[in-house]
Amino acid sequence: MPGCRVPFLGTSAHQLNWTRAFTLARATTTWITPSAWQLVACITLAQVDAGACRGTVGEIGVHRGSGLGLLGALADAEEPLWMVDLFNQGANIDRSGNGNEAITHGTVLKVANRKVRTVLRTSSTALRPEHVPKPLFRMVHVDGSHLSAISLSDLRWAAAALAPLGVLVLDDVNHRRWLGPGRAARAFFGLFDAAYQELRPLAYAGKKLALCRTAAHAPLLDALLRNRREARAFGFLRNWSLALPEKLDLASADPACQAGANEALSRAEPPCALPAANFRTAVAH
Repeated sequence: MPGCRVPFLGTSAHQLNWTRAFTLARATTTWITPSAWQLVACITLAQVDAGACRGTVGEIGVHRGSGLGLLGALADAEEPLWMVDLFNQGANIDRSGNGNEAITHGTVLKVANRKVRTVLRTSSTALRPEHVPKPLFRMVHVDGSHLSAISLSDLRWAAAALAPLGVLVLDDVNHRRWLGPGRAARAFFGLFDAAYQELRPLAYAGKKLALCRTAAHAPLLDALLRNRREARAFGFLRNWSLALPEKLDLASADPACQAGANEALSRAEPPCALPAANFRTAVAH
């Protein structure tokens, strides 16, 4: 890939394939929604297919390490793992998580057989440009505070830290209890990126909204669509939607997927002028 300063993600050192991705996604036995992590596995394979460089793989808000463990298992062995968490429930003002550093390290070691290189023991609101990892994020999962203001802060910081073909996955954008992440997504596009000049929604599944840089949307979407036959063979893509650019409306062959994607971006308050993302299921054709 032109301008790639680190080795291509799809080298022989990266052993991810459909069988391994399927096995890892099915092995997740915690509260993580299987369809959501099937989505992450498919996006990782799409990044390989699109020519992504190796980058940092990280998480804001690690809880007990299940998410970071799976991200690490899907990552290239040369990609550093990164995490930030309070690890202090006394300072956790919204009680949306219960980060435990020792358990997280144990989970990542068990699931991914590797260690976390960078650990920031602080609130994500303290993240500054100097905390942006090198290399930039190839994949970052945002699951920190569920207060809308902090979630928006996390989203804006992580968006600025994405590699050219990097993907940001925002958690709980359509959660019945935790409304903050959905409000944050709506505010980001309604107030800061109304024309999709910085980010575009790429896919939605299991209350997780995947976003990528605008310039990366077409190659990543093309890769996801090229791989849909293999994905369906492994049972993927049955409960999630892709964001297609042709029309500015929410349309889907699957009403449940359409409704979930619609709520993910429109349920938040206060109302903002959010441009619609055309979500359609990838299973139709």
